Amino acid sequence: MKRAVWAAAAGIALAGCGAAADEAAPMMKRVHSIESYDLVCKNDRPTIVAKVWVNSGGWSNPTAIFPGGPPIDGVLPYDAVATPPEGMATQVMTSLDIEVEAVITKGTTHIELRSDTNSISRPHPPGC
Repeated sequence: MKRAVWAAAAGIALAGCGAAADEAAPMMKRVHSIESYDLVCKNDRPTIVAKVWVNSGGWSNPTAIFPGGPPIDGVLPYDAVATPPEGMATQVMTSLDIEVEAVITKGTTHIELRSDTNSISRPHPPGC
């Protein structure tokens, strides 16, 4: 009987720790806007190169992520995202640079980079 109680208590304690760890992990969010975006060929691979803006200081890990799915009318969407700050941050627009290799799916003619306020589409670079 005591073993069953201890096992149940240990399971509840571990479940609680896992939930707290998940809640503490920051989520990536779309950036505020895109100032510039180019799709270039680097090492024979298409690469997204962009300058983006966020609405405060403290953002980190800027990147572009593919949310999945086939291209729509040849356009493959990518989201410009970063990790927002935890706690207090300076309240000033801040620029971040993104450079990430793009994964091209069959039928892709353009890659669209999206933010909260705008999006820019560029053609697939020749030779990549």
